[in-house]
Amino acid sequence: MESLKIRYSEQFDSSEDAWFWLYQDQKNFDSEIGTLIQELLLDLQGQEKITINHVRIVQRYGKLGRIPLNKGKQEDDLKLWDEAMNCLDAPYVRNKIIKYLSLVK
Repeated sequence: MESLKIRYSEQFDSSEDAWFWLYQDQKNFDSEIGTLIQELLLDLQGQEKITINHVRIVQRYGKLGRIPLNKGKQEDDLKLWDEAMNCLDAPYVRNKIIKYLSLVK
């Protein structure tokens, strides 16, 4: 599976796009937006809205450039990934990292 190349311009389309962009290049981690993307994830952990397991899964699959598969052990990973991304949507919208998302899916 080939990883996506995501460009940062104004706002990302989703929390997943923001997270994958972060891991595309080491310099993204040091950028202002990259720092904010990471800090908001850790803030959620500090507020106990997500766990260290969520953080580990998001980081692992960010490095891989893909979401977990919906089979085998990765099914549990996918559940944690989805929970973390859903928790990130609101703070990412508030901080103008991603575009407004409808809460109805």
